[in-house]
Amino acid sequence: MNPTGGLSHGARHAICRILWQELPSQEDTGSIEQQEYSRNSDTTMKTRVRIWTTRLLLLLVFGANVYCAGLFLLFPENYLSAYELTGAGGRAAIQGIGVAFLMWNTTYPLLIVHPDRYRALFLIVLIQQAVGIIGESCILLTLPDGYEALAESLTRFIVFDTGGLVVLLLGFFLSRIPEKSTR
Repeated sequence: MNPTGGLSHGARHAICRILWQELPSQEDTGSIEQQEYSRNSDTTMKTRVRIWTTRLLLLLVFGANVYCAGLFLLFPENYLSAYELTGAGGRAAIQGIGVAFLMWNTTYPLLIVHPDRYRALFLIVLIQQAVGIIGESCILLTLPDGYEALAESLTRFIVFDTGGLVVLLLGFFLSRIPEKSTR
C-alpha cells in the first residue's frame, strides 16, 4: 500500500496549500489570479507571518490566563492569604475567580484560529481586558488603609492584565490585513 494513502504528489501539494492558506505558486500555470499572486507573494508571506505572530501572542495571553485559572481552581488554599480570605468560603471565592478566568477566555480559541477574520470579537477581548484593568484599579483606589496584602494582590492583577492588554493590542494591529489596492 502507498504510504501516502494513494494521494498523488499534486494532491498532497494542494492539501498543503489549503492547510497553510497559500495560493498557487509561480510554477503553476494559468489564471490571472495565479499571476497576481506571484506579484504579491512577498505581501502574502508577510501577512502570513503577521497572522502567525498574532496567533502566538494570543496563545501567550490565553495560556497565562488558563494557567492562572487552573491554579485558582486546583490550589485555592495557596491564595487565601493574598485575598485575606479563610475557610471553605474563601476557597470557594478563589475557585470562583478561577471559573471567571475560564469564562473570560472562551473567546480566545476562535481568535487564535482566525485573528484576522473576527475583528469585532478581537475588539471585545480588548474591551474585556480594559474593563478588568479599570475595575481592579477602582477597587485598589477605594481600598481602605490596612489591607496591604490585598493591595499587593490587586496590583499584581493590574500589572498582569496591563501586560496582557499590551500583548493583545500588538496582536490586534499585527493581524489587521491591509485593503487590497486595485490597479
